[in-house]
Amino acid sequence: MPSSSAKSYTDLSIEDIIDQCRNPTRECIDNSGKAEIVSFGNVVIKHGKVSAEEIQNQIHAQALLDPAIVRVPRIYSHFSVNGTDYVVMDRICGEKKEVVRDQDTVDRIARIVTHMHNFTSNTPGPVNTGVYSGPLWSEDDQVTLTTKSSLESYVRSRLKRQSNKFTIAVTPLVFTHGDIALRNLIFAEKEIWLLDWEFAGYFPRSAEIAALRLGVGNCGTDLAFHQAIEAAILRERPLSSRESEQVACWLELAVNHFRFYW
Repeated sequence: MPSSSAKSYTDLSIEDIIDQCRNPTRECIDNSGKAEIVSFGNVVIKHGKVSAEEIQNQIHAQALLDPAIVRVPRIYSHFSVNGTDYVVMDRICGEKKEVVRDQDTVDRIARIVTHMHNFTSNTPGPVNTGVYSGPLWSEDDQVTLTTKSSLESYVRSRLKRQSNKFTIAVTPLVFTHGDIALRNLIFAEKEIWLLDWEFAGYFPRSAEIAALRLGVGNCGTDLAFHQAIEAAILRERPLSSRESEQVACWLELAVNHFRFYW
């Protein structure tokens, strides 16, 4: 559950938020990415570079998903000042795990992913139809594709060996996270919270499987975790032959412009 403290988000002005992020004695929870996360009462403030895609994906996920299956931090406010983005959201009391080995926890995480895949859209990409990002996409291209046909054409144009095999015309676009990793999971009592929605959007579920295969972590430390999650997902619903071909194409696409995201 979010922490209960005397300081509530409703008490905070924009000046309070900015001042707290500049406070040399601030409690920094994380600064490993493009933004720093600062604790302030019963909320956290994420400040730095936070994309509109991440914010809108998270708002969408928090409203859409069943909290009995997965919790998503609620965003209370967001704004930008002088090129710095500020996002105020729930503070979560729980722990991150470096290793998950028990099958029950693996199955619970897999259930989160399959639950997300129950939601579909006719429009691919982030929920705000913004720029695509994540391990499948190039950092050098500002890719915005809003139809299945344009997504299919773009991917085919970037493939050298399998361009004629990539087809998604009859494949549903499902809600995907794109970065299922232990660093993005908080375990709190009986709940699991899923964080960091920058790479989320509506894609074929084969894209999620490809992202899992790519997200092995530094020196492959997350390999066993991702293999276990994939196996649990596919145990319930195996890949079709078409989806298997799509996974191979996604992986080729990623390798053609591979960057590390951990």
